[in-house]
Amino acid sequence: MAVCDLGQLLRGVMTEAKELAAAERCSLFLLDKHTGELVSKVFDGNEASKEIRIESGKGIAGYVAQTGKLLNIRNAYQHPLFYKGVDESTGFKTRNILCFPICDEEGVIGVAQLCNKVALTGLQDCF
Repeated sequence: MAVCDLGQLLRGVMTEAKELAAAERCSLFLLDKHTGELVSKVFDGNEASKEIRIESGKGIAGYVAQTGKLLNIRNAYQHPLFYKGVDESTGFKTRNILCFPICDEEGVIGVAQLCNKVALTGLQDCF
């Protein structure tokens, strides 16, 4: 059995999720157990130019990490939990988000986000 780089595996899973969901962006934030922050180095299956950190409980990702509940947000900028700091840092404009917890046997270890559903019909973008 071949040894697999976890980062490479995660990038592959994220790329597939993005394509299956017809989303513009997929991001994965893992929980840093020492700081309680959510940390991402990977967007769209590629290494980000810099690491993104979100404080515990901040934004949609922080809420999902704390509660373990999935959120499907149709209009990100109108939602009270939305934290635009990641958009400002990356230059990406989020319209809608499907954010869900990533769990192991002990609980939430991170969150994944699929952003900006690509419209396949004339209907409004949403997941």
